[in-house]
Amino acid sequence: MPHPPTPPSQSNENSVEFLGLNLDAFRELVTFARVAEGFTLAIAELNFEADGDLIIQALETHKMAQSIQFMEMDFSEAASFSLLNEVNARLADTPMQPERKRVLLIRGLSTAIGVKGNYSQFLADLNYSRDLLAAQVPHPIVLFLPDYGVTRLAHYAKDFWTWKSGLFRFRTTRQRIETSQTQMGQASRDLPTDSLPAKQARIEQLEQLLSESIQTGNPPTHPQPLCIALALELGDAYRSLSELDQARRHYHSAWEWAKTDADLEHQANALFGLGQVHRLRDNHSKASVRFDQALHLYQAAGDRLGEANTLIAKGDVLQFLDRRSEALQHYDQALELYQATGARLGEANTLKAKGDVLQFLDRRSEALQHYDQALELYQATGARLGEANVIQELGKMQDNLEESLRLLQQAQSLYEAIGDRYSQCRNLLKFVSPAHLRLGQQQDALKALQCAAELARDTEFEFFYEAALQEIRELESHKETASMLVSKFITWILLGVAIALLFGWLIR
Repeated sequence: MPHPPTPPSQSNENSVEFLGLNLDAFRELVTFARVAEGFTLAIAELNFEADGDLIIQALETHKMAQSIQFMEMDFSEAASFSLLNEVNARLADTPMQPERKRVLLIRGLSTAIGVKGNYSQFLADLNYSRDLLAAQVPHPIVLFLPDYGVTRLAHYAKDFWTWKSGLFRFRTTRQRIETSQTQMGQASRDLPTDSLPAKQARIEQLEQLLSESIQTGNPPTHPQPLCIALALELGDAYRSLSELDQARRHYHSAWEWAKTDADLEHQANALFGLGQVHRLRDNHSKASVRFDQALHLYQAAGDRLGEANTLIAKGDVLQFLDRRSEALQHYDQALELYQATGARLGEANTLKAKGDVLQFLDRRSEALQHYDQALELYQATGARLGEANVIQELGKMQDNLEESLRLLQQAQSLYEAIGDRYSQCRNLLKFVSPAHLRLGQQQDALKALQCAAELARDTEFEFFYEAALQEIRELESHKETASMLVSKFITWILLGVAIALLFGWLIR
């Protein structure tokens, strides 16, 4: 992503401090640029794009630059592309300087590599085109990547990764970390905070900060409060994108570090996050244990809001276990705490949860009353996930089939905007597709199932993928059966007509 230029005086100060901190890594990079010949791959690991500016500036002003033509290629604006094709195109547009060796400095790959999920198209293409890249680009290449990008490259583009000749790790300055923290504290004016691009961008920033803070504070032996807070926020961010393995890893790190610091509130937050991960994985017994541990710590720390959040989460578990009267008791306790602390979003969540229980108990008018109150609060607070969940429930309760489908599709649009893959899959599979079938829209039902299967493919929601495929097979089987019956019916009609005509001809 493009970043604003730094004033010259400040840039010089930053450069001196940055190079002093990374003198060994820079010397190794200089040596690579000087001795590497032909296609040779190296990686410069750095977590802030602005540090890349300092490295390139230092390379271009180094005395060896007289014999080396450094070519910077920035792909910050590209979400998915072929590195081979783009590099060849840019090389063709740049004249070769006689008597100077080319070294390619490739930046801005974070978007293409991604921060979540499995193979991105970019990583798959790197593996596929590795040999062609070596044959067609006879120049040393340095990839500028953040640490999580290096990890994803090593994990998902293993063939390409094995060709690296050097890995140079650069640390950032304390001033850069503090500046990034300040920028992260300012709300984005361009995107809703629950949109998929905003979440992915924030995860990228958080991963950068955590990596640098770990290097500075050296956890888990001596964790910094900042490391714990960043790990908790990363756990929340990954959980919101249904990346549950990543979420669990960060929550567990935060828990271990908070125990080292004897920090009750952060321990409780981490345990609460772990409980939510277990709940999303339908492991309700483990979730219940974690919520009980968190509740005890919140009460000991005097954190009423944390206590309320845990009561509603425990109520959700009790509801799933068919202990609904206990669930309602937990919800009532949580609602009282939310109202006392002025937490409108928590109040909305509790009203929605109570509506779910009342709907199950077939107390429809009470359920609708709670849903309406919750929806009003969600819309007032801009909580689109909560809004989508309530609209989905209203769609399920709607007797008018067309209106039911409209509401379910409205919820789906919100899930898509937020980037909640779990809710998208569940809504398509369990509610949107059946709604189409009830209206006799078999082809639309099939499309909804195919969309659910595609969303769940190669994710941890394999159960949604298998369920969608099973539903697709059954629908197609019914179509074939219906087609065969129609075909047989038409055959028998034609045969009957033929017999009648033949009989009429015989008796003439």
